[in-house]
Amino acid sequence: MIFITEDDLRYKYRKEPFTTYEPEPNTRLTPGARQFLVDKGINMYENETKVMPVIKDSLTKEICCPTANPDHNGLTQGEAESNEMEIGTVTANPAIKQAKSGKKANWRMLMIRRKLDSVQAVFLETIQVLLENDIASAQNVVTLNRQFDNIIQMVAGNGVAPNLALNGYTGNELRCEDDLGGEIKITEFHVQLGNGKQILALHKLRCALREVEPVVLQAFDGYEQGQSLGDDLIEKINQIVYSVSKTISGVIGGKECQM
Repeated sequence: MIFITEDDLRYKYRKEPFTTYEPEPNTRLTPGARQFLVDKGINMYENETKVMPVIKDSLTKEICCPTANPDHNGLTQGEAESNEMEIGTVTANPAIKQAKSGKKANWRMLMIRRKLDSVQAVFLETIQVLLENDIASAQNVVTLNRQFDNIIQMVAGNGVAPNLALNGYTGNELRCEDDLGGEIKITEFHVQLGNGKQILALHKLRCALREVEPVVLQAFDGYEQGQSLGDDLIEKINQIVYSVSKTISGVIGGKECQM
């Protein structure tokens, strides 16, 4: 008997995505592999009349599985049932299955929330730097930080974050144009300016904000229930990125950030 694991299915799926899966003879899915198929919405069998392969009585003494053969290794029936609950090899307890499903959903939101916490720390650091000699820019970032906190609350399920009122924002790729055209790239030239410290702090904040999108895309990949929240989250983050880019442009002295 060969057990097909979750890693086996992930490798197969990466090589060539599939929508149905039929175990080969003399194979059995582990609980993790079966949950992977459920999460991906993959039909386990083309014919619904087929049944899951089971361990035959003649094989129970050939595998080291206390739940299949309670007398093996001298285990009592009670000990075998206890092991069954721990490793989930024979019967699927609904409560355990629900708990595992909850963990799978929670890690997605946990990944996003931890990233947002890191970005908010950069917000506070940026405000601290700007307060030294650029009060106007500091006030702008404070306002954006409040909006960012609204986004964090939205992800936590506490209300909806409003959209920022931004002139010229269309939701397309964000780009700040300088006098020569093209995106403003912060280089060693900028950090040597009198306000280079403030420019670098704003640039660091913008980079941190832009890192949110790939994290959201990764967390909600293949998770249809989170697509709407993910799209809304990315859009609102891009609004803040756009506003930070306008602030950078103003501090440098170039044109305002345009789409």
